[in-house]
Amino acid sequence: MFLFVFIVGLATPDYSQMPSILWVSLYFEAIKIFDESTQNIKELEEQIKRVRQTIAKSQPIINAASKRTDAEAREAESIARESLRKAEEALRRKQAALAGWKQKGAMAQDLLASLRNTDISVFDAKVKGFISDYSGRVGIFKANGG
Repeated sequence: MFLFVFIVGLATPDYSQMPSILWVSLYFEAIKIFDESTQNIKELEEQIKRVRQTIAKSQPIINAASKRTDAEAREAESIARESLRKAEEALRRKQAALAGWKQKGAMAQDLLASLRNTDISVFDAKVKGFISDYSGRVGIFKANGG
């Protein structure tokens, strides 16, 4: 669905040519993707911070163990090196995922900006108006008084 949203968004710069219901659904899908990317970015940044802490803790252990020659120190060094290798691998994976989510977030943000700048009066009568980013009490009045 994510790819479809952006293909439609990129392939149809004149949103007045699409049905209004598609425009509305595209708008809310872009908001969903933007919110999801924002949440995932925060989580990944926290995970990257913890992985960097693990890497920082492994270095002194390796340095201290390499100065000693006993079997216990060699084992500690081996474990610390393995931990360091796994942490560096995890760091690379998480940084790649972070870059991907930042790109998705930017694309969603660009799509939202484009959709917000669209004049919805060109759509058919199904959409009379559109308000986003509003919170509070709302009253809706129908044209027929109902």
